[in-house]
Amino acid sequence: MAENVSAVKDEDEFSEENTFEVCSEFKHADTEVNEENSTCARRRLFSSISEAVRCAKNGTCITIRPGSYTETSCLVLDKDHVKLVASEIPKDGQVVKISFGSQARASIVCRGSGILLQGLEIVQLKEDSQQSSMSKRLDESSCVRVEFGSTEIKDCSCTSELGYALIVLNDAKLSARTCTLRLSFHGALICGGSSHVEFSKNVVSQNTGFGIVTLDDAAGTFSENSIHENGKCGVVCSGQSSAVFESNTVADGAQGGFWSQDRSTCTIRRNRVYNNLKTALQVSNMSEPDVSDNKIFDGRGGGIIVHDSAKGTYRRNLLSNNFQAGLGVMDNACPLLVDNTVLSNKSGGVVMAGSARAVFVGNTISGNSFAGVGLKESAQPLFDGTIIRDNHGYGVLMQGSCLATLQNCVIEGNKKSGVCGTGTTSVTVDSCTIGCGNEQRTGFLLHDSASMQLFNSHLFGHHGGNVVMRDKTRGTLERNTIAESEGAGLVLQGNSDVKLFGNVIRDGKVSNVVALDGARVLAVRNSLMDSHGVGMLAMDSCSVKLAYNLVIGNGGTGIHCTGNSSANLCANRISQNESGGVMLEQSQGPVLCWNVIYDNGGPAIQLQEVNRGSLVGNIVLGGSRESAVPVMMDNQSSGRCEHNYVQANKEMEEVARGSSVDLSSNHLLAEEHWEEVVHWGLDEILKNSGISGECVVIEMPGESEEEEAGGMLCVGLPSDRMCKSGLEAVFENLSLGSRGAEDEVGREEGNGSSGEA
Repeated sequence: MAENVSAVKDEDEFSEENTFEVCSEFKHADTEVNEENSTCARRRLFSSISEAVRCAKNGTCITIRPGSYTETSCLVLDKDHVKLVASEIPKDGQVVKISFGSQARASIVCRGSGILLQGLEIVQLKEDSQQSSMSKRLDESSCVRVEFGSTEIKDCSCTSELGYALIVLNDAKLSARTCTLRLSFHGALICGGSSHVEFSKNVVSQNTGFGIVTLDDAAGTFSENSIHENGKCGVVCSGQSSAVFESNTVADGAQGGFWSQDRSTCTIRRNRVYNNLKTALQVSNMSEPDVSDNKIFDGRGGGIIVHDSAKGTYRRNLLSNNFQAGLGVMDNACPLLVDNTVLSNKSGGVVMAGSARAVFVGNTISGNSFAGVGLKESAQPLFDGTIIRDNHGYGVLMQGSCLATLQNCVIEGNKKSGVCGTGTTSVTVDSCTIGCGNEQRTGFLLHDSASMQLFNSHLFGHHGGNVVMRDKTRGTLERNTIAESEGAGLVLQGNSDVKLFGNVIRDGKVSNVVALDGARVLAVRNSLMDSHGVGMLAMDSCSVKLAYNLVIGNGGTGIHCTGNSSANLCANRISQNESGGVMLEQSQGPVLCWNVIYDNGGPAIQLQEVNRGSLVGNIVLGGSRESAVPVMMDNQSSGRCEHNYVQANKEMEEVARGSSVDLSSNHLLAEEHWEEVVHWGLDEILKNSGISGECVVIEMPGESEEEEAGGMLCVGLPSDRMCKSGLEAVFENLSLGSRGAEDEVGREEGNGSSGEA
């Protein structure tokens, strides 16, 4: 500061007449004259600051010696380039302290251009009887009020017991640097109108109200300030203000760190915001801030909350270790969030409610309590390229009637389910990886009447099932890989309903697909393979419809239906399953037509207590083991078995003699024709499957590369025709609709004859 004062005294532009000095020990009576103007002309030394200001002209530099000054009236600086500076650097308690009473709204009013206040301690006192309520108004009391022109404040300390330390309005400009603004009643700084403020390296602390408030169209840059321990928010941006807050520390605010409201378009970047009692950054009304590269942590409230109809862009922020959620999006808010890290927050990572719509791109949500993402009510988020990992509860928990889309995401290692849907929620998942990681119990869990659409994703390694659907849930799964579950790849319970297209479901430790308690399965062009147990298990009144599927290499039976479950199997390849091809027991009206069932370790088809079954046009061959007979049928089963191509051996002759079902219309195949007929059947499945677009070619396990193309099956998207007509039309067209069993058998008989021809 000594350098600045010296510069003031040595500048040629100021003559001796424009250099005043004020000393508190200089007595006014010693220089009193009759005419004030002649007094000012003859001397440059004043006992009061107000007297010096009254005599100042454009360019006057008023230096003030250390001491305490009490002014009873407002100082109006309406001349240009007036400087009010301490004569030396304050030290050892020697400061320039200017105290003002409460008679005037503002202690110092700046209306000129190029005004400088430097090295001053300015205090606006309040009388004991004066009462005031907290406000964000520009007409409140203040230490310094900048109305017009431009003012620079350096190395000053300002405290207003009545209002704000600094007020800037109209189109005035303020530059404040290395100042301390503390203990003011309403707050440290409020700026409005179209004012512009440059505010850097200041301390804003312990104000009863706000730290900094921007209103109207105020703009400017606030950088490298310490804003802490204020009774309300550290920073409030209102109106249409567009200020930039950069590299500040905002801490210990009783009502939070930042609050962007109204239609503010403020910029908040590279700040450290921590230990605030409430939300670190609140965005409300129709505000659209640009928030980037901030570290928001250790808050006793939440990290960021966006609500009302607010929007804004939020990029590369770290939201960590906050007591409440790292990020909340409520009401009708619609923010864009890119490349943020939401880490180790105590009440969840991301929470959305109301009718909020948000877009998340490239974020990492990890290590949060309760859930990485919690969605409720009618929230509608889109997550793209987001990592949701190692959260202490769910990865994504959906409640109410929310509608979510997840694409290109990684969801793994969460202690509960990767994605859990309840209520009437609906989720679309595309091109995601949902893996067990260290602990995640289930990949996808649906309850109540929730629904999902799962496309092009990879789910693997979960202990409680990769996909679990309960109650009245509904789902469409298309072109996914569902693998390596410690239980079952897909588990259906209650009245759940699932449609499967072109999925690869493999390596389940118990089964690839388990359907229980009245569940419904419609599966077209899937691969159910390499399970340690059954390929598909249906129990307890389930409905299973399968067409053009590949069921191979499972450790148990390929397909096992029991407990009054109904099975409609059409044009499937079922082979190389350890315990047999198809097992139907206690089944009502099952239909098997045009399937190729061969080379299984047990019976190709086994029927027990089957009522009114229909086996039409299948190719049925046993295996090399003695137990691998083509057909095993007890004498309690009934129905029709016609126009099938069946391996000829003495076991088959015994079945024919002991069965109550007429087997006379079937075609018995000699051994030399087995391979030819199997390849012909696989070719027919391939030609009639309606596959178009991308396909995945899966080789027969254990067969050489020299095998013909007919020994492979293509699994891919359904054709447009089949998509538009609906999957149910597949079975309707193939006489597998919901008509009575007698009509089905009649239609299949005609189709079987056509196949023979």
